[in-house]
Amino acid sequence: MKLSILSLPLVTLVATVLAQKPSKCVETCSSNAGPCDFKKLDIGCMCSNADFQAQVRDCIHRDCPDQLKDAESLQHSVCG
Repeated sequence: MKLSILSLPLVTLVATVLAQKPSKCVETCSSNAGPCDFKKLDIGCMCSNADFQAQVRDCIHRDCPDQLKDAESLQHSVCG
């Protein structure tokens, strides 16, 4: 199967996300937040939807505050 030139940024993005696997708590917060689909790596939604980002941030702040900086770092590396 050939990869198109347009799919290379997506492959790079997925590799970045997988290389920086979030903790179980951060993953749970992200999976439970709406409306983006974290499990399907809906990167466009996760990077642009302020409601999703606020829900994830509030959950991390409540459930695993020591991991907030790592989660923010992951967001910046994925979303820019």
